Amino acid sequence: MEIDSLTSIVDSLSSELADNRLLIDSSINANSTDSVIDSLEFALMRKDVEFSALTQAQVGEFQSLKEEDENGTWAYEYRVEVYGSEIYKSVYLTKIEYFSESARRIGSTYKIDLENELGLSGESTNSLEFVKWASDIEFQLATRDSTYNLTILGPTNVKAVK
Repeated sequence: MEIDSLTSIVDSLSSELADNRLLIDSSINANSTDSVIDSLEFALMRKDVEFSALTQAQVGEFQSLKEEDENGTWAYEYRVEVYGSEIYKSVYLTKIEYFSESARRIGSTYKIDLENELGLSGESTNSLEFVKWASDIEFQLATRDSTYNLTILGPTNVKAVK
């Protein structure tokens, strides 16, 4: 009789443990789904970008975080993208986030205001090119006439350094 009682208790605990595992798995799947939705949201923001061709894309240094953030991100890297449309060029800064088991998502995309940051407008952007990464948060752009040093202050903020 005691063996039957113990067997019943073990079966009951096993069932509860299985239910808890399902809840944990559901929570992990919900967090993963949220991450996918966030990434799709940024992709939709980019759909209206007016460009005809990606001319350059350069990824900066991989940066590990000391601990995961609230979105589960444990590392990131920035990518500078130069797009051409007829004679005009646009530059975007994209933050690529690493989460979960080496999964990646676009954390943010920011169009750099070339006129305000660099004093370039319209046709003066036609020779604009990415030159190099100077550090994990600094990069260079150049035209035929000038070289510009930019510092990344945040995912949606850059500053030209003289």
